This record gives sequence, structure tokens and C-alpha cells, in this order.
Amino acid sequence: MAARDGAPRGATEESTAFDGSLSRGESRLRDAVAEAFPRGRWREPAGAFGLLAHRLKIRGERGSTRAWPAGCRDALFVDLETLGFVGRPLFLIGVLEPVGPAGARLCQYLARNYAEERDMIAGFLKRHGGARRWITFNGKSFDLPHLLDRCRYHRLDPPGPEGHDDLLHRARRVWKGVLPDCRLQTLESRVCGVWRSNDLAGAGVPRAYHEFVLTGEARGMIRILDHNRGDLLTLGKLYRIIEDADREAEDGS
Repeated sequence: MAARDGAPRGATEESTAFDGSLSRGESRLRDAVAEAFPRGRWREPAGAFGLLAHRLKIRGERGSTRAWPAGCRDALFVDLETLGFVGRPLFLIGVLEPVGPAGARLCQYLARNYAEERDMIAGFLKRHGGARRWITFNGKSFDLPHLLDRCRYHRLDPPGPEGHDDLLHRARRVWKGVLPDCRLQTLESRVCGVWRSNDLAGAGVPRAYHEFVLTGEARGMIRILDHNRGDLLTLGKLYRIIEDADREAEDGS
């Protein structure tokens, strides 16, 4: 999920003017991505930002293929990674796009340094800005307002989804009073049955990104990409579970 703790001291809005090439860091990142995500496809459109894409099959119980609910096949799951609250730069836009009855395409748009934020957002908007419906977790309060703010800052035409399904609110209706809280991590383990090992906590995301930009060391960036990928996969699974829960409630009423 998007980081909400703010950037380390000394990182300001002016850092978006950074114009260092970090060519060695970008080369390290390319090699590290190939090793960490061997089934992914890494591209650098026009040399302006990084784009990592995966083709996935949606799995159900015991590894069986699980079809998407009909209502989400024209939707886009969205999750941002940022340098803090709304008004701070963002550097990673992750999307999970249903493809066919049981497939998906997971794309991660990455600004490899502060100066690439505008091109990265523009790349996302060109490919996914016309999505009619978004599915997020706390996206009505954070992800969408944050992206709209950065579009205004860079004078880009903002996305305008006709519908926005925020799973935080739906999860509270289903599990409030049943679970200790409805944080994504709680829902992931208690509802989705997923436990991540060595996951990068959201609070550590801004610092890991700053370290990559400053040093070119790619290990922290790989952990950010993996963290964002895990959040998107959880969103997809949580959506299907909530849809099933709502359908069962309707049938029992």
C-alpha cells in the first residue's frame, strides 16, 4: 500500500528536479529485476521510466483456476507507492487488470529517480487512464486523491473513473466486530490465508526508495516492487472473497 509516514528529513518537493542519470543504478536494477522476477517483462519506454509486467492465472482452492466475478472484468485494481501523504511525490503505480475469465496482467510503472515521476504518471495514464472502474483499498481517501494531486502538479489530464470500489469500506461492513481491525495486513492473513515472509513494511518504503535513488543499490527497490505486487494480488483475492460473502448474505436473506 502507499506509504503514509512521510519522507526522511531533507527530502523536499524540490527533489523532483533531480536530474542525475544514475546509469549504473539503472543497470543494476535491470539485472536485479531479471533475477527476482524471471517471468516478468521489464521495459524502459523511451528511456523515461521503468515498466514491469507479469501475466498471471487466477487460482482458487488447491491451485484450481478461479474465474473472475463478472462485475470486475472491466475494472482496474490500483495501488500506489509514494513518499508520504497527499502532496508528496509518488514513484510507483501498480495495477492488476483482469484479462479474460481467469487471467490477469500486473503492471508496475516505476520512476527510477525523482525526475521520472511525470513521465511515469503519463505512461500510466496513456495505457490505463481510461479505466471505467477502480478497485482499491482506502483508495478513495488516499490513492485517487494522491494521483489527482500529482496530475495537477505536472499539468496532466487526470483519470476519471466512473466507479470506484474501495474494499476498505466493504470489508468493514463484512468483518467489523469479527476481526480486531480491518487493516489490509489483518485481512490478508485472517481472511485470505496469506502470510508474507520478509515483506517490506509500508513505513520503510520511502526510505528504501531514497536509498536506491542515492546509491543505485537495487535490493531495496526489489523489495518495494515485491511488496506492491503482493498488495495487488491480495486486493484481487480479497475482492473475490467479499463478492462471495455478499452473494451468500443475499441468498440467506
